[in-house]
Amino acid sequence: MVDKLEKIEQLLKEIKNEKPKGSAKIDVDKITEDVFNKVMDKLKKDGIGKVELAPAEYILGKFQEKEVGRWEKALRELTEDQLKIGAFCIALNRNTNKSEIISKVFGKQFTGGSKYSDYSKQIDGLIDAEILKKDKAGYLKINIEDKIRVEMASYNPTEEKIQNVIDRIKRIFIEKMENSDE
Repeated sequence: MVDKLEKIEQLLKEIKNEKPKGSAKIDVDKITEDVFNKVMDKLKKDGIGKVELAPAEYILGKFQEKEVGRWEKALRELTEDQLKIGAFCIALNRNTNKSEIISKVFGKQFTGGSKYSDYSKQIDGLIDAEILKKDKAGYLKINIEDKIRVEMASYNPTEEKIQNVIDRIKRIFIEKMENSDE
């Protein structure tokens, strides 16, 4: 078997160098078939050996990207008012309360009455989605970065990847303000 493989190897080298020895005609199809059969025989005899999987980093990255895609989809399903509230809180980046948010985003005239109640429910939806976080004193603050860091921890992402995802998520809110007619 070794002799045949050596002959095949020699013939392949000669073909590559385009210098066949003697006047013999080289049958490339026959050589290819012989090599294929030898490889298949070896695989049948020895098995395929160790199966190499993609690196864990690659696999985790694929799962991470699916997770980020689900977040983005969920955020795009928020109401227009919720996206505006989120954009405001991202820009504010400090503790605030419902009255300040409603006053600054929608106008002081809405800090009481039924509209206040409607906007308050929109804010509660952002708290439920963990986009906003309410502390023990009742103050609200944007929670996107903390949520992403916790949710992505199992994927072992780099700091650069975490920041990239944070920026992508924040961009959904910012786009609402850029595309807003108000």
